[in-house]
Amino acid sequence: MMLLMWLGKIAPAFAVAGCGRGVGAAVGRRAMPPFNSAGRRFHSHRHRLVCQRIRESNLTRHKPNARGGPFAAQVYDVRQEPMCTGRITLISLLLEGVEAMRRDGRNGCELMAEFFDRRVVMYEEHMREAIPAFDEFYSSVAAHIPATSAPLSILDLGCGTGLELDFVFARASSARITAVDLSLEMLSKLRAKLEHSPYGPQVTIVHGSYLTIPLPARHFDYAISVQTMHHFTPGVKRCLYSRIAGALKGGGMYIEGDYVVSPEEERLLFARYAEIVKSLRAAGAIEEDDPVDGKYHIDIPLSAESQVAVLREAGFADVEVVFTQGAAAVFCARIGLA
Repeated sequence: MMLLMWLGKIAPAFAVAGCGRGVGAAVGRRAMPPFNSAGRRFHSHRHRLVCQRIRESNLTRHKPNARGGPFAAQVYDVRQEPMCTGRITLISLLLEGVEAMRRDGRNGCELMAEFFDRRVVMYEEHMREAIPAFDEFYSSVAAHIPATSAPLSILDLGCGTGLELDFVFARASSARITAVDLSLEMLSKLRAKLEHSPYGPQVTIVHGSYLTIPLPARHFDYAISVQTMHHFTPGVKRCLYSRIAGALKGGGMYIEGDYVVSPEEERLLFARYAEIVKSLRAAGAIEEDDPVDGKYHIDIPLSAESQVAVLREAGFADVEVVFTQGAAAVFCARIGLA
């Protein structure tokens, strides 16, 4: 998922890529309020310094695609941006991250946790703007959890700042949710939100990778994930989905909201993924036998057809696509009662 920030006439676009030139990237420009009432630009020393670093950086080579995930693109116009230091600070942090990646031989790839740690400030605003039919999408994820006051046990994988939790609690007000994420900054923001929520005591936060943390057998009524599984190859997904199925009670359901691509785009993205892995190994960023999935932020979205097939191969008996809007899709996968 790639974050693009437009800086007026200074640079056509500067992209902090998920990796290399980015994969499945899309540009979506949005109307912004006037920069200030007098139309003046913000010419602070900090601003000029950041802009100079952007001009000096080689970050304009990215060629966006027509489709992408929720972090595929974010475009800002500094000429029209409200006068504040938050955006400039975020830009500076991202540039520092890119410089660090170059120094340690990652060829533009960001570690997964670092990617989201650096973007926590703008994450929720960005997701609301980038996901087609945001409320309908998140409502569809929650809609397959029954409206009940029963204390359902729900596993939330890649919870981030918890955008989906309000939708879930609107359906199941007494739910007990285990929320897992790799990013400490995202979880810190979630904790702060829960301190002011009546549902706070019902959420258990777990910091770690859901690829490796142990999942209790036959423990959860439901498992959900939203906009997180497109970072993994089918083989890694199949293994993870099998573990999720094993963590669900008989008749339990896994609900995944994510973005999908066409079969042709899927093939192109996997070819690009192979190039990225090859470059990482050549640079010594990863050893020959080290896994890449989950370590670096690389988008590998599947087509809807491939996604359904992987879920079935993982042991889910009943799999269906229950929502589509643009590139966004929601999948429901149920295990048997036995």
